[in-house]
Amino acid sequence: MIDIFTTDFLLVAIVVLLSLGFTFTNGLQDGSSVTAGLIVCRVLSPVKSVLLVASCELLGAIFGGSAVASTIRSLTSWPEKENFLPVLAAGLTAAISWNYLTKLLRMPSSSTHALLGGFLGALLAGGGDKFVVWGHFDLFHPP
Repeated sequence: MIDIFTTDFLLVAIVVLLSLGFTFTNGLQDGSSVTAGLIVCRVLSPVKSVLLVASCELLGAIFGGSAVASTIRSLTSWPEKENFLPVLAAGLTAAISWNYLTKLLRMPSSSTHALLGGFLGALLAGGGDKFVVWGHFDLFHPP
């Protein structure tokens, strides 16, 4: 039997809810921009525009692969034995907050960049720069 009052179960539930919240703000941020272009150009009616964009967003999530998730995973060297859920929760909270702030201020913003920045900030706050994979600096040769 699953004990729903364990810390791990509650953290998983919080991360899932935050993921759904981020998905909502992603659609709010990105989907509305695409829909507005179709409506303003009078290519489609508002209802058809919303249906087309919603369908394409869903199909993109299903068939688009997991490139963003793979990229974010490749940027961290978080130890397997340590709990990564608080870092995920902090990163998602930061991305959601950034999406709402930029929407409130009517600034253009990328939800994917907000997510990446939120995760990098959470990694830095959670363990310092030793858990962030910065890349291969040996590839750069000074002139």
